Amino acid sequence: MFGAAAAVISSSSSRLFSRNILSKPSSSSSPFSHPRFSVRSMADSAFRKVQIQRDDTAFDAYVVGKEDAPGIVVLQEWWGVDFEIKNHAVKISQLGSGFKALIPDLYRGKVGLDAAEAQHLMDGLDWQGAVKDIRASVNWLKANGSKKAGVTGFCMGGALSIASSVLVPEVDAVVAFYGVPSSALADPAQAKAPVQAHFGELDNIVGFSDVTAAKALEEKLKASGTPYEVHVYPGNAHAFMNRSPEGINRRRGMGMADEDEAAVQLAWSRFESWMFLKTQFGPVKWCMTLLIYSSLSFPLPSSYKLKMVIEIKGIRVTLLLLLLLSPVVFSGPNDGLFRIGLKKKKLDQINRVAGNIDFKEGKLSKDLLRKYNLGNPGLSDDSEIVALKNYMDAQYFGEIGVGTPPQTFTVVFDTGSSNLWVPSSKCYFSVACYFHSKYKSSHSSTYCKNGTSADIHYGTGAISGFFSQDVVKVGDLIVNNQDFIEATKEPGITFLAAKFDGIFGLGFQEISVGGAVPVWYNMVNQGLVKEPVFSFWLNRNIKDEEGGELVFGGVDSNHYKGEHTHVPVTQKGYWQFDMGDVLVGGETTGFCSGGCAAIADSGTSMLAGPTTIITQINHAIGAAGVISQECKTMVSEYGKTLLEMLMSETQPQKICSQVGFCTFDGTRGVSARIENVADESSGKSSDGVHDAMCTACEMAVIWMGNQLRRNRTEEQILDYVNDLCERLPSPNGESVVDCHGLSSMPSVSFTIGGKVFDLAPEEYVLKVGEGAVAQCLSGFTALDVAPPRGPLWILGDVFMGRYHTVFDYEKLTVGFAEAA
Repeated sequence: MFGAAAAVISSSSSRLFSRNILSKPSSSSSPFSHPRFSVRSMADSAFRKVQIQRDDTAFDAYVVGKEDAPGIVVLQEWWGVDFEIKNHAVKISQLGSGFKALIPDLYRGKVGLDAAEAQHLMDGLDWQGAVKDIRASVNWLKANGSKKAGVTGFCMGGALSIASSVLVPEVDAVVAFYGVPSSALADPAQAKAPVQAHFGELDNIVGFSDVTAAKALEEKLKASGTPYEVHVYPGNAHAFMNRSPEGINRRRGMGMADEDEAAVQLAWSRFESWMFLKTQFGPVKWCMTLLIYSSLSFPLPSSYKLKMVIEIKGIRVTLLLLLLLSPVVFSGPNDGLFRIGLKKKKLDQINRVAGNIDFKEGKLSKDLLRKYNLGNPGLSDDSEIVALKNYMDAQYFGEIGVGTPPQTFTVVFDTGSSNLWVPSSKCYFSVACYFHSKYKSSHSSTYCKNGTSADIHYGTGAISGFFSQDVVKVGDLIVNNQDFIEATKEPGITFLAAKFDGIFGLGFQEISVGGAVPVWYNMVNQGLVKEPVFSFWLNRNIKDEEGGELVFGGVDSNHYKGEHTHVPVTQKGYWQFDMGDVLVGGETTGFCSGGCAAIADSGTSMLAGPTTIITQINHAIGAAGVISQECKTMVSEYGKTLLEMLMSETQPQKICSQVGFCTFDGTRGVSARIENVADESSGKSSDGVHDAMCTACEMAVIWMGNQLRRNRTEEQILDYVNDLCERLPSPNGESVVDCHGLSSMPSVSFTIGGKVFDLAPEEYVLKVGEGAVAQCLSGFTALDVAPPRGPLWILGDVFMGRYHTVFDYEKLTVGFAEAA
């Protein structure tokens, strides 16, 4: 069925799935028995026709696939058994190791060729009889070589699939596409078989397959206590899975032009995972490829070892996890915490490449912020813990094992990303791969093939490859069924020079490429940690060999002083929260007095923030940047005008638009660059000069306002702003300070949760090298993010080194306390 058929469907959706539940097919001659309604399918030749007995009647069914494979009953859309449902069945039969797909003919040979005819056929369907057909089909599969049998369906078939989870006890698993049953037919709160459901965000069949119906279904399934997932696909309408040429033309003819091949492939991947979840496992190996793409939300319920809570477009979903494959799980220390020791290395080089942030449609792009600092590795002599090395007081590395027996890799533990990736033995054409350990699937007895392609773009490089699944060993913890990326391409100098092999993401699944479940989630889901909490203690003292610890399962009271200040996560994906004012030497900068967003990111070395404030900070600490001609031009030619407008009490946010350097969106000035991002799809382009002048104007107004509040003279204010222009950071954000001037530098403070967190000069300055060749870099780098996502601060290791940081999945909070 199709959401664009609103004229036929949406106004009568309740009628379709309530009034006709108990209706019987007419015994009179039907106009739909005409030969032109014969079944047609490109895949007809692949099927064999069988007859299935049900009660005192029999019906035709069509079978395709391996004889002894797990069986899937494939239920039609409202059209009947036509080309599209047969194409779906063929696709299903070829997934994974193969299924046997069976299509029961619920319309008894009739097929609708237009919406009105399909509507008529569905109106006449005996729904309870259809459920009996499904049960007979499931039992036929189990009697003919299939040890397990699931049910899937599309639209009308999706509703019947969910009904089968309630009414057909022989069903082992259900996957439903865009359809929910009426309450008169079945109550999903009584579901007994695991249910996975898929919906299009733009589907407009109200009460049947729209987002509201998906939410209602989720609440019902939650009450059932059975495993379930509910997925909503952004930008997709009804019947988005129909990808055959005929199906595409039919959808277009009904006003649905959306085509999203990525969403279709993702849905099939989830389908395969769900059916494998219940149908293909054994006592030795259980391949589970849950590629969940939608956003996740915690807190976990008290029984978090068995449940995880997923939030997709506001839909909260509970997924009961099955028993672990491996009967052996190594226990942790007596306090239930699992520690990864950090080993300190001397700083010897900095290779910083600033990343870019691109905002489109409210989401961080895949090119977001990876600024990896590289150094030389060192190994711990302590074999009882996983040795982590601290590079550049910025990146923290440790060893993990992948496969059985474990293959060892050194990885970055990064709260700013969510995937695990390591180099693959199939990486043939990237020089970087030859300098790092490579995963060999043929050497692992627990390897499970996936093969879905994947790529990740960081600010400092990119990797591409494919997903695989295996056991991952982190310290003493054994994580089963873990999806990770085998990197087959590592272009660029970054990964060639890097001493780490891969990256271990600790962010939310929302930003996980391919929707892969992060390792940390599986630690929680598989009951390996006492609490769904992990914490970082980073020792920033260069002279100390000990680098700190990453603790899974809770916090170590020896790592901090006093109490933590906890703030709620405001946007899942990165560990994002709200932050207040920024102070320099105890005085407000004013820019974030109304609030800014911030991210705690162990994978970013520096502390990044808006250019306006970073420039003020670098000026205050004597950091030398690059002269910005646009900024100096602004001050020399328009400084007095801007100052006069401020003194006349013109609203600051309107000044730059009034003088023509910015447009005004009703709340603030907007640069051409911001307009361009918003209007990129319409082909508008920006003027780089205009962008720079708008930005310079906005900065100048803020700086002038700060000085006016301090009763400075006009000359003093203009000199101050002109001096700030001198301090604007270079394009990659790098600013150098005098290593001998630390004692004269002011503190820089951040207001979080109503508390002020100070950074002393020795804490925000990075020292590179020793003696006469030593260099000191400002730990502050510029990063401009437009509203509504910005202004945004990234509190990297410069901040996390000073403050012990707790990441709490259960309470969805980030906590900071003074590091011990």
